[in-house]
Amino acid sequence: MARKGINSTHSVYYGRGRKKGRRLLILLLVLLITAGVLAGGYFYLQEHIVYTADGFYFDFPFLSGKEPTTPGDVPLVVDDGSEKEEEGNKDPEDKDEEETPPESAPTVTAMEGDLSRIGDANYRSQLMNQAWNAGCGALVFTVKEEGGRVGIPTDSAIAQQAGSAQPYDGVAEGLTELKEAGFSLTARLSVCRDNIVPRALRDNALRTQSGAVWMDYDNITWLAPSGPQTGEYIGQLLTSCQSLGFDGVILSDLGYPPRGKTDLIVTDKGADKQALTTQLLQQLQQAAGEMTVTVALSDTAAQSLTDAMTGQNPMQLREYCDALLVNAQSETDAFVQNLITQVEDGSSCRIALALPEGSALPQGRSCYLG
Repeated sequence: MARKGINSTHSVYYGRGRKKGRRLLILLLVLLITAGVLAGGYFYLQEHIVYTADGFYFDFPFLSGKEPTTPGDVPLVVDDGSEKEEEGNKDPEDKDEEETPPESAPTVTAMEGDLSRIGDANYRSQLMNQAWNAGCGALVFTVKEEGGRVGIPTDSAIAQQAGSAQPYDGVAEGLTELKEAGFSLTARLSVCRDNIVPRALRDNALRTQSGAVWMDYDNITWLAPSGPQTGEYIGQLLTSCQSLGFDGVILSDLGYPPRGKTDLIVTDKGADKQALTTQLLQQLQQAAGEMTVTVALSDTAAQSLTDAMTGQNPMQLREYCDALLVNAQSETDAFVQNLITQVEDGSSCRIALALPEGSALPQGRSCYLG
């Protein structure tokens, strides 16, 4: 724009420099704000990236309405009959309905119960009658599912914080009635496979290079055995089990995942996984108190006496448990005989067998049918 000066007859041109500089400043501020928003969005979204065996996706808790995954049934536990049920534990009206097992077969001493139905008096009555008719003196309940749900009342601060404490109705009362009826109770816990706590407390989860949680082929996350709260959390649950009257525990999924794209996991990469898994079991044995402790072995650990994937080493684990449970077709399987020889020699730890239904049951050895 041109105009005359006050004391001049000449026109003066002031130009557009001031407006151009102002526009550049505004543009720079817009770019800085945009970059800040993008950076903030990146770090926020990174916390919600979940890697699976097939890729990744975003997991926003406020949009998720999924129910925790429920594990498969606990198999039926049988024994050689050395621990017979006391006559005083039986209902006199049910004695005539009992089935006497063949002399050549072990007496069934424990069977599975459904924790979600234990608050139903009719179900409890049915369960007790079935157990008495089968000669059972013990019952097994899954108290911590693979999906992460804890189905018993617990004072665990970690369970409350993560939201995994979701007790079924009437559990405490139902367990009390079963104990008063003379039954022994065993709790099954999925130790590291957990679809709730690793999401809520990610410092305890197996994670990828970016810091996102890792998932197995079933889209289930895992607690790291070395997690700062993993042992404390499971230990708190074991304390709750003992308070509710459980006499023993079965620890499944102890250690690291055996399947999936485990090469994506950076948590404990390069660490001694067998030592970390054994240390976790030692911590859990102390928390178990007077309860008996049984560890479910991976197939590789059972057949090779070591498993680099899961971190399970039977020769190390036997020092901190009462029994090791293995999948087998028969007690005569070569790897079973080798495992029995190696583990039970000089140790109080025993080998228990998970056998297919209809299998010939060995005498003098605890077995799980399923």
